[in-house]
Amino acid sequence: MPITQVVLLCLTFALCITMTMSAQSTAADDAGADWSQYPAGVRVILENTKPLTQPLADRFPLLLLPAHDCVVQDERLQERIVVDLHKRGVAALATWQPGKNERDKALADGLRLARIQQKLGLKVCVNANACMYSFNNGDPSTAYVDADGKPFFDKSIPNKIGSPFRLDHRYAAMREQVEFFARGYREAGVPLDFVYGDWEIDGPLEVNHAWDAAKRCTVTREHIPDIDTKFKVGDIVKGTVAKIASFGAFVSLDGDIDGLIHISQLSEEHVERVKDILKVADEVEARVIKVDKIERRIGLSIKAVEYSEEQLQKESQSFETLRPSSDLVGLEQAFNLAAAATGPEEEEWSPSAEPETPSEKEEKSE
Repeated sequence: MPITQVVLLCLTFALCITMTMSAQSTAADDAGADWSQYPAGVRVILENTKPLTQPLADRFPLLLLPAHDCVVQDERLQERIVVDLHKRGVAALATWQPGKNERDKALADGLRLARIQQKLGLKVCVNANACMYSFNNGDPSTAYVDADGKPFFDKSIPNKIGSPFRLDHRYAAMREQVEFFARGYREAGVPLDFVYGDWEIDGPLEVNHAWDAAKRCTVTREHIPDIDTKFKVGDIVKGTVAKIASFGAFVSLDGDIDGLIHISQLSEEHVERVKDILKVADEVEARVIKVDKIERRIGLSIKAVEYSEEQLQKESQSFETLRPSSDLVGLEQAFNLAAAATGPEEEEWSPSAEPETPSEKEEKSE
């Protein structure tokens, strides 16, 4: 056996022995630990992690959600919690609660924890999420405003969330929620290493209607004129083919925008079948020839990528004139049909192959 293989085998064997001894040592350390008095969140962390095998040194500790629940009144028990979390590279976190009946106690708890961390030479980290509530306090002055000047809120969210551009008058109250604690730490001579606060809502998501509300709001539109879409006719864009139809290919673009490359826009040459040119997951470069701002959908063309402005204008006009005829459909009809389609996305489907709706049957009989 070559010497290099012998060395590798010895190193592998030594590593296995070391890992086994380390695991046994960790199990032995944890076996004698009494965590029964620890808060539930701390126990979750300790029961599902192991102590670090190397010192944390100057590296920043982990800020874990269950570590928010780590404050106790007994100082000796609190120090044990801080030490046990630190062994696993996790910071014990104070939580700032700005409520009138909560903030004095929250400050006292935070300072007690911070002094223990100071004594041990650890970083003082704070969860200030609660201090970010509520910029949107439900007052009509924070609401979205529609085209008729009427205030409205996003009803898909439990809290009354309005326009971020109508919150200027809330800044002072929100600032005081943070400054109360910052002053307390400063006056106590306790430096802060890291304080974090998350905005009370993460913005337009699939689970809420924040995006739709923002588009309806006249105030928001004044500040974000291109809120409908960042694409305009003439732009060269890149995207991924998401679905193949008999009349074209649907393309996913940046910003959750959908695009359609009509079969007539695939090539200067006649194209019999879309799937002869494109397939699902293909990356494509195309030119925008139509924009539907309300629906956030755009018409694309591969063949128009190199067109002059005059040629592009003519192509855009021809796209507008497409009318339903068998598999020849315009932009609006194409997306409506795609939404109702039932076939596998990998296979080319045709609107004429979809089952007729009762209304379509009735139209034919007439």
